[in-house]
Amino acid sequence: MSKSIVFAHKQKIAFVASGGAVKAACFHIGVCLALERKGIHFWGGTLKQKKGESPPAPFINTYVGSSAGSIIASLLASGYTLSEIIQSFLDSRKEKKKFPKMGYTDLFHIVRPQFRFTKYFQSLWERKKHWLLEVSKPLLKTISF
Repeated sequence: MSKSIVFAHKQKIAFVASGGAVKAACFHIGVCLALERKGIHFWGGTLKQKKGESPPAPFINTYVGSSAGSIIASLLASGYTLSEIIQSFLDSRKEKKKFPKMGYTDLFHIVRPQFRFTKYFQSLWERKKHWLLEVSKPLLKTISF
């Protein structure tokens, strides 16, 4: 007799995002919006932020990304909502934005001395300083820049 292995209780939905600079980041955000419209929720943040029950199924709490995809995956994993991520690209008023504005040209200024791309992410990560240390274990699987 052969024994069967049951994996039904271990099934998860993962968000896997590839690289491709600004176009890929925008594509991934569009995919996330479509998933939300279909009723799939993104569950991110630290253990302190995630007190209580998980969102209604189906939800994503496993994030994988490479290059531009790792940026979007890490923002979702850290608890930023899609609206906050989108707003960071659109908002031009410093007093109202959650993290600094970044547009297409900012990404391609990384070869210049001012390193606008690096400064953008330094200020972004400063807002959630220790989230990588505090994030719940199944939440973050792989992030590579």
